Amino acid sequence: MEIDNITIRKRKTNDSFDCSFISHRSDCRRHSLPDLSIGYDSDTDELREEIKKLQKKLDSANGEIDNLNYEIYNLSKKLKDQQKTIENLKKLATESTTSTKKYDSTKKIVKRQLRKDNSLEELNKSFQELQIRNDSLTQSKQTETYRQIQEQYFQSTNNKCIKSQLLPQDDTASTQTNNLNKPTNKESKNNFEKKIFIIGSQQCVGLSSHLIISRQQSRYNKYNISSITKPYATAEEILKSCYKLQPNESNYVILCVGENDTTPTKLSIELSSALRLKGLFE
Repeated sequence: MEIDNITIRKRKTNDSFDCSFISHRSDCRRHSLPDLSIGYDSDTDELREEIKKLQKKLDSANGEIDNLNYEIYNLSKKLKDQQKTIENLKKLATESTTSTKKYDSTKKIVKRQLRKDNSLEELNKSFQELQIRNDSLTQSKQTETYRQIQEQYFQSTNNKCIKSQLLPQDDTASTQTNNLNKPTNKESKNNFEKKIFIIGSQQCVGLSSHLIISRQQSRYNKYNISSITKPYATAEEILKSCYKLQPNESNYVILCVGENDTTPTKLSIELSSALRLKGLFE
């Protein structure tokens, strides 16, 4: 046998381990310390439940806080909108006051203009009435003078005829009667006197007086001007006065009709018939 492969066991030097002491020691420890293994599970469950309840309360509180924040946001938005509406209403109120002031000023201006227009219309009406009266007076004067001239002429002719009848019938008397029957120079002048007849509606009011005034100091031929005006009358009514005229070649007739008519065909028929009847238009 080889010596290298042999192990030599040494002798035991320490004491033997007393197991009874360990068991006794562990029993002492068991009786001296509290046993926590019994109530550990129940306490942890209670704590967990409390933690869950607190977590729920915290979540509900957070939800209420979020709702309050949302309500505050909506209220602030409404407040801003109301402030804007108040500002707009203030602007409208200021604009309405300015517009009312402007409207009042424009009302006053319009009233003044209407008063001026009314005063001008009244003046025009009064002026037209005065012109109509003037024309009527001139016409009445002309008719009166014409009537007086005719009466004087007839009286003179009648007197001459009576004298010729009282005188003896000889050659001289026959010559005188023949001369009386012949038209005199004055009669011929009256027959061929230059005249202007003005016939029309309200546009011809005052035209005769203007023509008389304008031709007083003129170098041209002198005319006897007479007018027949019928304001606001139709052509049919105005042209009735044409039938009374007896114009000749040296006379002029100024017609102004149609202002108060609505049918042009009727106007043209009335005008052409009146002119053709008096031989003024062919």
